[in-house]
Amino acid sequence: GNARLSLGEADKSHDSFLTAATLEPENSASHAGLGWSYYQQGKYELAKGKFLETLGFDAQNLDAHLGLGWVYLQDEDYDLAQKKFNDVLGIDNQNLSGHLGLGWVYLGQFDLEDSRKEFEYVRSIAPEFADSYFGLGVLELSAYDFDSSIELMDETLRLNSNLPGAYYFKGLAYYKQGKYSDAETAFQSALNILPNDYDVLNGLGDVRVANYEFEEAIDYYGKAIATNPERVDAYLNKASVLYQMGMFDEALSLLEPFAEKDARIKPIMANASYLRGNSIAGDVYLQKSVSFVDESDLSSVERSSGYFAIAAVEYSLTDFTEAKR
Repeated sequence: GNARLSLGEADKSHDSFLTAATLEPENSASHAGLGWSYYQQGKYELAKGKFLETLGFDAQNLDAHLGLGWVYLQDEDYDLAQKKFNDVLGIDNQNLSGHLGLGWVYLGQFDLEDSRKEFEYVRSIAPEFADSYFGLGVLELSAYDFDSSIELMDETLRLNSNLPGAYYFKGLAYYKQGKYSDAETAFQSALNILPNDYDVLNGLGDVRVANYEFEEAIDYYGKAIATNPERVDAYLNKASVLYQMGMFDEALSLLEPFAEKDARIKPIMANASYLRGNSIAGDVYLQKSVSFVDESDLSSVERSSGYFAIAAVEYSLTDFTEAKR
């Protein structure tokens, strides 16, 4: 089971761990292994349930604590993720995966200083461990040091050439620099490893938009949506292309189902309405945007994204006082 997990064969590892758990029902390692097999398959709720079940009869199981930390990280529940990684370090204060997890928690909270300390600690202990370079590469991207990010992703790929995330973030760094051909090459390398990766398909759509290839961009955004219809970013990007093409009704229809789910939606709908020449509808959407962000139970990241989206619309309307506010 563990060998198959290491090879990325999560479905096969599941069968091995299930057999082990059947042979020895009280063996916590096999139950934690089942949790990790679910995690690798992206079945995070099933993974969470199995990790919690494991801790129910073995409260010291490091794999289960770690697994829960990474599941909570996927959910962007940084408080619970931090608690779990601290639980791991309370059992083993040199656990590299625990420190790595804390690095990602801090990065998700935009605490770059503490995030860097955790990633650097892991790199100092295990200089050939690709994941620390990967974390630092994403951190440098967040700090807008794109050249450093690309160098760290190259070092990551030297140590693990089969890591699609490193190609993706390398492509993102190139994209931020306006090097769209290099970005596309990196994204395509990621796609060769993970043909249906949402972020990579979305990134390729962004490259097409930058090159004014709108039809191709819509195709990539559509493919991203098909891989995960619950995520909003590709809908937003596709809608942006549609209203650049003058297809305002189509853009508004695409976003309407998500209007109450994401703080960025209503500002985009306001912008589409203004571009369409319907300033009354635009004013309504913009006011509803402000109310939604002010009054809804949003995380700090969601609230920040919402205010930024509103400010962008107000700026485009040359309402600089409101945009500044």
